[in-house]
Amino acid sequence: MPEENNNEQHWTQGFENAAVTTENRESFNTAMSKYATQDEAIIGGYNAQKAMGKPFRVPESMDKLPDDASRNEFSSQARSALGINTPKSVDDLADFNFKDGLAEDATVNEDLVGKLKAWAVEAGVDTGSLQKMVSFYNGPLGQFAIESKAERDTAAFEAKATACNDALVTDYGSTEKVQEQTELFKRAISAMATKNGLDVDATTEVVQAMVDGGITTNPKLAKIMLQAFAPMAAEGGTYSGDGTGSGKAAQITPYEWKKAEFPKTPGEWGSPSDSWDNESQQLRNMAGIK
Repeated sequence: MPEENNNEQHWTQGFENAAVTTENRESFNTAMSKYATQDEAIIGGYNAQKAMGKPFRVPESMDKLPDDASRNEFSSQARSALGINTPKSVDDLADFNFKDGLAEDATVNEDLVGKLKAWAVEAGVDTGSLQKMVSFYNGPLGQFAIESKAERDTAAFEAKATACNDALVTDYGSTEKVQEQTELFKRAISAMATKNGLDVDATTEVVQAMVDGGITTNPKLAKIMLQAFAPMAAEGGTYSGDGTGSGKAAQITPYEWKKAEFPKTPGEWGSPSDSWDNESQQLRNMAGIK
């Protein structure tokens, strides 16, 4: 077997090519040293390129591509390479998470989900963008909508309450008279609730419900309610338990309405300062204090 001639130069020695320069000559020789001949280098390069795939160059713009088919193919391949999934039908969104961002006890509006699916398919919205939109809708945007509705409802209620109060002031002649009739109304309702076995908390709840539903937003209903119930709690009035205001039941007093220990001072009574004068005068009259 003939001995290998170690003195024979490698084929890269003296190899000339425009791609091989003084700067990269050393790295070229190192990379090619594993190939004994130029033929082996060519085959090795071919196999390496086949294993790596064709080199990919991004066009400067979509206009550089020759036709719509090329542009659509490029767009599809780019989206696939980036992991962008665009549903082709609503069935592709069967496992999509439309609850993202919702509170744990919240339910999904299935009608809205159906519309969102159809829209996403028609508009070509990818699932990543759709997920961000759903999260924002269920989270900050949904909370903002709830708060805005609450503010609108409050404003509408306050507007009705103001209009109702203005109408009552016109009918009764003054704000003080309306407040007086309202307090008598509350006492009458409180006495009725108490005589029907309700405790303090339940009685308070009933009184507030009657105020909110009866004399706050509808001036016509408010006037009817005040005229029907306020006299039952007026000085000297009695309540029989049947809603007629007749009979020999105990007289309705602020003490009975408050259901608390008799106050020793105005501060212990718990009434607003602007109503204490009225309360104290009623106490004087009922107690026979001159």
